[in-house]
Amino acid sequence: LKVHVETASLWTSIEVSGLQSMTSMYALLQGGNEINVDIEGLEIYDLSRPENSADASQNIVLEIDVIAQKQEDSAVFRIRKENSGTVSYTLSYDDGNTTEEIAKFTNDSNERNGDNPKTFHLDLNKLPRPINFSDRKQYSGPLFDAHVHLAGSKDIKHTRLNDDRLHISPETADEILTTLSDEQIVGLIGFLPIIHNRFDENDDDSVNRPYQDGTLEVINRPDNIIIPFIHPNSHTGIPPAKDSEKLLEFIDRNITGTTIPVKGIGEIHTSYPQTDSYDSMRLVDQVMLDLYDYAAANDLILMIHPELVDIDDLHRALDHNPNTIFLLHGLIDSGAGGEPIAEHLEDLFMKHQNAYFSVDAALMLGYSLMDSCIHNKEQFMANLRSELFYYRLLASSLAFWKPVIEAHPTRMMWGSDLHYWWHYEPDVLHVIAQFGRDFISNLNTEVQEGFAYRNALQMLNTASK
Repeated sequence: LKVHVETASLWTSIEVSGLQSMTSMYALLQGGNEINVDIEGLEIYDLSRPENSADASQNIVLEIDVIAQKQEDSAVFRIRKENSGTVSYTLSYDDGNTTEEIAKFTNDSNERNGDNPKTFHLDLNKLPRPINFSDRKQYSGPLFDAHVHLAGSKDIKHTRLNDDRLHISPETADEILTTLSDEQIVGLIGFLPIIHNRFDENDDDSVNRPYQDGTLEVINRPDNIIIPFIHPNSHTGIPPAKDSEKLLEFIDRNITGTTIPVKGIGEIHTSYPQTDSYDSMRLVDQVMLDLYDYAAANDLILMIHPELVDIDDLHRALDHNPNTIFLLHGLIDSGAGGEPIAEHLEDLFMKHQNAYFSVDAALMLGYSLMDSCIHNKEQFMANLRSELFYYRLLASSLAFWKPVIEAHPTRMMWGSDLHYWWHYEPDVLHVIAQFGRDFISNLNTEVQEGFAYRNALQMLNTASK
């Protein structure tokens, strides 16, 4: 359903009973900051703006896409507003091709005695038949995974160095590459970690060398689909600020010291204590600015995982060298759930032509492969076997990401964030690809191939020019 509310009143409240939606809350997170909206289900309260705002003379307009469930036999809309002004509430159905108005309700009374309540009953028989996602034709084209860790931990409880392994190794390549081919995954960006001891030049490379040798053997196969990125990783603790100036030298030494055709640098976290974060370093520190220039000069893509607190620094980083191609993900503060990021992405894409964004683990909002509440494969798979849970997860993900992807159809791309051992098992790879295809099939048709694989290929081609 599409809900459109337009009001000339400074203060408006709308309450809906008989319907319930878990997706409207995600859609409303994409709204403008000048509108104060608090929502529960499909109930909208305090649709308002500051009386002294620059647009105080303009109508307030709220548009949200929701997937609603019938809770009662009839739906009742109640609108309350201040004494003056007009409020209109329009409910429409969008099947992906056409939009059909179901009902329009206008409250234009100018009673002077306090709030002006008005009630409107909606005949639920006018609503479209319930959505059955399985009725939709699933996207069946190629996929390109824009975010994969080539080496990673056993599971969330075992993350020490001796719990890490190279996932697509000479021993596992046959099975994994066959599975990826069966899922029509035609390429993946893979992060190859370089394990180091606080950038110690005397490190004996005993851990990293098997990763590099194994990866080199795999990417020399005729069926290889891996695009390798170098991942400055540290299992010995986040390097202190006094070592930060060694970062670029360390990366260059490892890139020039291997015959692996490295196409990018990353993932690099900021403002979050991961092993690929650097203590007290910012995106605008000189060593990072030098890294952006190095990436541009060597046709390398830079993959950054910023947090919302870094947004100003991120703009400055993107401005520093327009020839540096940035692949971003994250921006939803770790552990904070679905923060509003649409306005930030809108600003980034409008101001910087060198920015791309992958939606990977965050696609399965609140229940991704990388969530701290998922401890093993059995737990992950058991939850997704629930049809109710699966389609609620899909609906909430569509409500959160669909507007952003369709607004920027050439800059957003699909990914997975594979990291733990069990992520690479065939049945897990299958359900991840299936969820991705179910998600993509509900995007506008003209956007689907770009998000699924074409945008990633275009970004790689742009970086190599």
